[in-house]
Amino acid sequence: MDYDLRLDLLNSNHFTPAWLNEIGALGLLKVSKILFNDYRIVPLIFSMALLVLVYFLSYKITGNRIASLLSVLIVASSKIFFWYSTSMVYPNFWVLFLLLAVYPLTRKSKYSHLSFLTSIFSKGLSFVFLPILLYYPVKLRQKGMIFGYVLVSSLIVGMILALNFVGSKVYFHVDNIDKITNWATNLKADPIILALLIPVVWCLIYLHKKRTAYSGFLLVSLLYSMFVPYILVLFTDYVDQQYRFLPFVVFFALSCSLIISKGKILVAPFKRF
Repeated sequence: MDYDLRLDLLNSNHFTPAWLNEIGALGLLKVSKILFNDYRIVPLIFSMALLVLVYFLSYKITGNRIASLLSVLIVASSKIFFWYSTSMVYPNFWVLFLLLAVYPLTRKSKYSHLSFLTSIFSKGLSFVFLPILLYYPVKLRQKGMIFGYVLVSSLIVGMILALNFVGSKVYFHVDNIDKITNWATNLKADPIILALLIPVVWCLIYLHKKRTAYSGFLLVSLLYSMFVPYILVLFTDYVDQQYRFLPFVVFFALSCSLIISKGKILVAPFKRF
C-alpha cells in the first residue's frame, strides 16, 4: 500500500475491504491527525512503547538489566525499525500488540487473546504468527488456551477470507520458490543481525539442550518469524516487504539478551581446555 492510497483511505468516510483489513491502524492514524495534526506522532509513540515493552519482556526472560538494555539497543539500531517507526503506510502498531500477546505467556497468564485480536485488527496478516503464541499452551497442554487462540483466529481469518478483507488470492506458483532463496536481501539493511544469525541460532539450540528457560520458545519464534514472510510470498500474491521482518528483529534481540545472560552456561564446555 503506497502513501497516496493510505491518504485516500484515511480521508474516506466509507468502509472498504482495505479499511476493514487494518481498521485498528487506520483508526489510530486518524487519532494522530486529530490530536497532533500529524499522522506520524502516534506511530512514533507506539514505536517508543515497543522499545519499552522489549525491555520488560527481555527482563522477564533474563532477569538481567544489562542484557535487557542491549536488546532494546539492538531493536533501536535496526534500520527496519527506524524506517517504519514513524511510517503511516506500515506503522508498527501490530508488532506492539503482537508482543503484548507474547508477554502474558511468560507469566503463565490466560489473558493474551485480547492483544492478539487487537494485533489482527491492526494488521490482518498478524494471524500468521499464531503458531508462536501456541508454543507454551501446546507445551504445557493448556487446552483451554489453545482452543481460545484457535477459535479467535479461525473466526477472524474466516471473516477475512469471506469478505475479502486482505484482498489477496491464495495460490501456488513455482516461480515464487526463487523468492525464498533471496531472504537475506531483506535483512541486508541490518548486516550485524545477518552476520550473527547463525551463531545466535546455535547458542539457542545449545541452551535448549541444557533446558534453559525460554530458549526453545525464542528459537522457534526466531526461525518462524524469519521464514513466515516468504511463506506468504510463496502461497499468495503478496510481494516482499521489509516491515514484516520487524518481529524477527525483536525476537533476535530477545535471543541475544538470553544468550548474554546465560554466558556462563555457554562458556562452561571451553573451561575444560
